[in-house]
Amino acid sequence: MKVNPNAIALLNDFIQQDKFVGDPDGLFNGLADPELKPQFNALINQVAADFLDTVNNGPTEAKFCSDIAAGTARFDAEIGYMDTEDQEMVCNYIESIMDCVNLESSNGILNNWVYGVDFE
Repeated sequence: MKVNPNAIALLNDFIQQDKFVGDPDGLFNGLADPELKPQFNALINQVAADFLDTVNNGPTEAKFCSDIAAGTARFDAEIGYMDTEDQEMVCNYIESIMDCVNLESSNGILNNWVYGVDFE
């Protein structure tokens, strides 16, 4: 897999951003439970950190997909039930992480996680 040569800088920039806040277009009004924002930020940043580790240690599509699966499993284990809108925001952030490395597909992991079916 050809990883974006700027992947490390992009992933580090992603980790520094504040996430899970409402957007000005009103497409996302923030988390259903705003008190969970620090935990959501930490969990999504861990996905980015996993991608950083993969970038530095033999990146493959399969390993990045494994990082995605591990990340969604951590959300399940630590957060438990999530509003669908919150899950979709997690997926949007994971897709941003995927963009950092030029990963085009989660191979259905994200769709299966949110909707229980792969639409790809």
